[in-house]
Amino acid sequence: MLQYSLAKKLTVFAVLLAALYYAVPNVMDEQTRNNLPEWMNKETVNLGLDLQGGSHMVLQVDLETVLKRAYENMEDEVRNVLRDGKKNYGYRTLSAFEDRVTTVLTDASEVDAVSDLIEDEITGVEVS
Repeated sequence: MLQYSLAKKLTVFAVLLAALYYAVPNVMDEQTRNNLPEWMNKETVNLGLDLQGGSHMVLQVDLETVLKRAYENMEDEVRNVLRDGKKNYGYRTLSAFEDRVTTVLTDASEVDAVSDLIEDEITGVEVS
């Protein structure tokens, strides 16, 4: 069995009494706190936002950045469709803009086939 010195026991007891001295007013209602003796602490601990019931946060989405990244992702999808289709379609440029993705094909006769392929492979895309 562990043996503690008397000094350690008294120190622990003193710390517990001090903690109770400051903690007891927090669990009492205001009227009971006001009726405490003068030598007792009557102030409560100031609670932070998390202990008072939470906090209110407003988040804002940067829609311009979201759309830009969406079109960049769509550019990658179009690139994959052009490369991984049944036929490897050649293109000169493939660019993402604020509201569209454009490409210039090397063979103008493949426009209809590429349009159909992109509409089939990528959902929610309108090709014009």
